[in-house]
Amino acid sequence: MFNKKKSFHKRIENIKQTFGQPDDLIIHIVQKESITIAIIYFKSLVEQDALKREIVKKIQLSSVDEDFLENYMNVVTSPASLKEQDEILDDLLEGMAVVIVSHSDAYVMCDVASTEGRDIVPSETEINIRGPHEAFTERLDKNLGLLRMRLRNPKLRLVTFHIGNVTKTKIVVSYIEGTAPSEIVEEVFSRLNQIDIDIVLESQMIEESIVDKQISLFPTISNTELPAKAASRLIEGRVAILTEGTPFVLTVPSLFTEFFQAPEDYYQRWDIASLLRLLRFTTFIWGTLVPGLFVALTTYHQEMIPGHLLYSFAAQREGLPYPSLVEVLIMEFIFEVLREAGVRMPVAIGSAISIVGALVLGQAAVQAGLISAAVVIVVSLTAVANFVSPAYNFGVTGRILRFGFLLAGGFLGFYGMFFLFLIVLIHAASLQSFGVSYLTPFAPINLRDLQDTFVRLPSNWVKNQLPKGIERKE
Repeated sequence: MFNKKKSFHKRIENIKQTFGQPDDLIIHIVQKESITIAIIYFKSLVEQDALKREIVKKIQLSSVDEDFLENYMNVVTSPASLKEQDEILDDLLEGMAVVIVSHSDAYVMCDVASTEGRDIVPSETEINIRGPHEAFTERLDKNLGLLRMRLRNPKLRLVTFHIGNVTKTKIVVSYIEGTAPSEIVEEVFSRLNQIDIDIVLESQMIEESIVDKQISLFPTISNTELPAKAASRLIEGRVAILTEGTPFVLTVPSLFTEFFQAPEDYYQRWDIASLLRLLRFTTFIWGTLVPGLFVALTTYHQEMIPGHLLYSFAAQREGLPYPSLVEVLIMEFIFEVLREAGVRMPVAIGSAISIVGALVLGQAAVQAGLISAAVVIVVSLTAVANFVSPAYNFGVTGRILRFGFLLAGGFLGFYGMFFLFLIVLIHAASLQSFGVSYLTPFAPINLRDLQDTFVRLPSNWVKNQLPKGIERKE
């Protein structure tokens, strides 16, 4: 695009024209004896104090001779490099400042990017009672610092990609050399290199492009806001993918059992952690199957309900206009609407509206003779059980499966639910995450890794080994 032999002023004009002469593109001209110096930068992207300290002041103190650029390089303490004109456009957009002089075709790039951004605060999506509360931010440099604070290991590798034909978003792949299997690392690199999209504004856009199966209810890539959780995944031999502009870091490969594990499981006694983990498995089963089981029992399998309970259900349903399936679907729909409304509303009133709305609407529906009290109890407990999952995306999976089992139980009873369960199980068993079986350590079975699945055994009982499905293949 550019010709190195063009004049000093022509080169400056080409940069201005390339960017469309925006107001925040600053070109500061300094005349120093016989040499004209231009400092070019985006005002909106650089740190003004660093610009004055690292560039302007040092230009004033530098001697002017034929080797001005080389001498200037020696006095610059921030990262800098000599570059050709056709290499500087992306660097300018990353917060670099360009220094050019009238007698040379070379450029000096200085890193004076602004570090402004959201402060490091606790995560709002992954709440811990005990343990580190710091969360990743939208600034990639801060996120890398948070990761290095927890992994002071010279084998920690950070490989940078730029993805997005328009946005050119910086992506950093992190792994521990010698711990992460080389075939998994190479697979991550290969999939990232094959991405051909225009816009990358959030890590989900990367996730959709590298996921093993696009059509699947089960997430095969984890995401987290917690540096401690990402660090522990790296120690286990996984690969982390950090994206500029988002606090959510992707980790691969991801296993089914991960979504029932919370970071605080490892910050408290093993027996308490095991009890809580069993509770999460139980509530996932409850939230997925119980509405469908209730509809199947009251519609097709009344003989399995104890007599006194059956009489109670029959009394509640007397005069109701809809069958059990329709009642549960109505209540589930109401709860989903209230859940989404609570998320989108201002924080100060969102939780109050969702809770009060559910109570008022449920009580009103029962008094109006539209829905039985038993349905309200079942759906309410199911909705609460769904929040026990420490991973939001896996909680959504449970919500979708709940509707599937509800419809199967409503139309075909236990037979329909059992048939759907087999389909879901076969599908989950067929999934892989970057070459690792999704149901590890259950399929294939591995007794060693079961020590940290349904329960967590004491740390001094467990050898520090990679999960069998992830460890390096010889």
